[in-house]
Amino acid sequence: MDCEKIKDLFIDYIDGTLDEEAKLLIQNHINSCTNCKNELYKLQQIHTSLKKSSNKIIANENFIDNIKNKIDKSSVVNRKKIKRFRVALIACIILTLSIFTVIASEDGFIELIKAVTKVESLNKNVEKGYGDIINSSSIDKNIKVTVKYAVADDLGTAIFYEIEDLDKNKKYTMELNKESFDVNKYWTTDVIDASDNFPTSSLFNLYNEKNNISSEKLALPAIKSSEEEINLKINKLISKDDKKEISGNWSFNFKVKKHPIKTYTINKEVNIDGYNIKFTTIKIAPTKTLLGYEVTNKKDGEEFRTLNNINLKYKDKYLPTTIFGGSYSNSSGEIPFESIYFMNPDKISINIKNYVIEIPREESFIIDPNKPFPQKFKYLGSTLSVTNMIYKGENLYIDINYGLDNRKFEILYFKYDVLNKNYQLNEKYSLRRLFSTSDGIFMDQYKNKYSYFEGLNMIFNNTNKKLSLYVTTSKSEGNIYDNKLKDTLKNVENLNLPIKITVESYTSTNFIDKKINVKLK
Repeated sequence: MDCEKIKDLFIDYIDGTLDEEAKLLIQNHINSCTNCKNELYKLQQIHTSLKKSSNKIIANENFIDNIKNKIDKSSVVNRKKIKRFRVALIACIILTLSIFTVIASEDGFIELIKAVTKVESLNKNVEKGYGDIINSSSIDKNIKVTVKYAVADDLGTAIFYEIEDLDKNKKYTMELNKESFDVNKYWTTDVIDASDNFPTSSLFNLYNEKNNISSEKLALPAIKSSEEEINLKINKLISKDDKKEISGNWSFNFKVKKHPIKTYTINKEVNIDGYNIKFTTIKIAPTKTLLGYEVTNKKDGEEFRTLNNINLKYKDKYLPTTIFGGSYSNSSGEIPFESIYFMNPDKISINIKNYVIEIPREESFIIDPNKPFPQKFKYLGSTLSVTNMIYKGENLYIDINYGLDNRKFEILYFKYDVLNKNYQLNEKYSLRRLFSTSDGIFMDQYKNKYSYFEGLNMIFNNTNKKLSLYVTTSKSEGNIYDNKLKDTLKNVENLNLPIKITVESYTSTNFIDKKINVKLK
């Protein structure tokens, strides 16, 4: 299975809803694919960090299952292409935040959501005639759905709508299926998945402070012709509070015009500490701005991971990344930014503030469940503490606390092996890679500490603080396999075998200040 199909399964994997065959497929793939391994790890970090704030944030119970693509669409974070991989963790985060509705939360978190889900540039494009004002409403079951406007170009189609509970009790989201649109008529590519539904990654929840109104965006491929009359039929809404379904009939007919995009070949190269980064194209469209890049991603055994903080600037305006998606990897892709189509810029600057590298440094440590916890080991001068290791059901669970003193690393990549009682490799069992969720904090160059959302706000709002994300805890779990039978063991509670934890590599953020001026002709 190729990477894109594997990435489509990541969120179900995180939520634990995949069958054993699919889980094994993913685990085998990430054993040999570093890009997918990194992308999955970033999504797991974001998922855990958001759950940490659950006492102050009320979100859809399984909000993360809306993220589904490639961190390319993204996005901490694919995109995940969250759909998602901002040439950095920030893309995943932006995408993640865009796909759930917050009803109440701490101020810092709400402000971040407001920032990353705003559609200011799209509103301006509509005002300038580069989109279609629709404002068509349909009411059934005392719920009003209003299609506000649509923006279409050669990169895609965005339809914006609101769902208002006239009883003022709940927020709803729509469920789209093959009967919602005449899919073969409108779109250039297939928009229906194998279950005859639209992929959940096509739907983004935007911030709306009202408790009975949901603002959402539907992201679709480019329409086939220069103008299409779209017939949209909604026959099911789902409560975001209790997941109850409401059947009804909300129907719309509206026209959408496709606007051309402006593509500029720039081929600007910059050498950053021995890594060659080439910015290849800028595509300016009503729905978004895409910056294409290529990176020579290996040097002296190290590997370039992500551009963690990059922005575009036109005149005095910084262009933040958007929720509308691009395509990402550690070697090439397109980074999405807010649209500047209505500005018709003649020049622009690319600003790079930091990048992340992965450095191989292998060290192994033995953890024995028959000995008291915590069990500690050192890596690069920093103490890590395994606080718990339990065999339960078909899984092994391992919890690790990371010390912050003398930290020379930010994120660690592990592999695990089952040993026998003599601490030799146990060829009967295979643990493969464990699924991990992590939590962390940001620190600046002066070792000042910031909460997860404080740090994200600073990064997104282009402050000059030099921030790095440090993992502080991780929780890992994974199936035990019988190597001979190639089958998951359903009960491993009595194994109590030692485990060898091998740290394979670590990440480090390097801070720079590079500005590249680009003329758009």
